[in-house]
Amino acid sequence: MFPRGDAPPVRAFWALTMYDLSGYLVANRQHRYAIGSSHPPLRRRADGSIVVVLSRTRPRQPQVNWLPAPTGAFRVNLRLYWRKARALRGLWRPPPIVPISPS
Repeated sequence: MFPRGDAPPVRAFWALTMYDLSGYLVANRQHRYAIGSSHPPLRRRADGSIVVVLSRTRPRQPQVNWLPAPTGAFRVNLRLYWRKARALRGLWRPPPIVPISPS
């Protein structure tokens, strides 16, 4: 989750992309391979935070961004394009991926 006001600091756009361990995009029925500021519609919660859920099944929670995950191992890359000074100087760090239990 990116708290309100703490999305990746960029002048252009950011993208969180999922790959399999061989480096290929993870195939899925939604044909969704990345979530980011240039991948509309980016959903924000009422408090302004951005939640990205990486899971095999569609989340039931409203106002989250879903990136379909495979049954096996995968990796994600967060890319920041035309980063702002906070990111360049290491003053901004992406939030950790937090495991959640299914609801």
